[in-house]
Amino acid sequence: MAYLQTPRHIEYFSYHEWIDTPAKMIASMIESRLDGLDMFAAVLSGSPDVRADFRLDSEVKSLLQEFDANTSRIDLAIKVSLVDLSRRSLLNSKTFTYEEATAGANPEAGVAAANRAAERFLVDLSGFLAESTAAFECPGETDPAPNR
Repeated sequence: MAYLQTPRHIEYFSYHEWIDTPAKMIASMIESRLDGLDMFAAVLSGSPDVRADFRLDSEVKSLLQEFDANTSRIDLAIKVSLVDLSRRSLLNSKTFTYEEATAGANPEAGVAAANRAAERFLVDLSGFLAESTAAFECPGETDPAPNR
């Protein structure tokens, strides 16, 4: 995990490791959240060799713990792009940014704050996807389209 104690000088915690890279952990959280939304017929990760209607690309732009005196905060930025594969067009794109205060100036407090920021992102992502795909629902239909 990277952190800042002085402006423009990034350092790294040397004795703390994540279970996986933040990008992979967030991708797993996105997949789990989308599976639970009942917005799509199926949610697949990677590059499956099946026909799909949409593709969601995500990129962790930054995940940084910044220190100031005896406190710190987490800065998280994730860019997502939703692609309509049948039309080969970009439906929507957005960069989500979050600042989350930590309960202390240490790695554990940073991880807890990063988890809170990630949860806020997942809630916002759900709304973003609902908005972005609303035009694909048939008029008068009460359930999401089964082919999504």
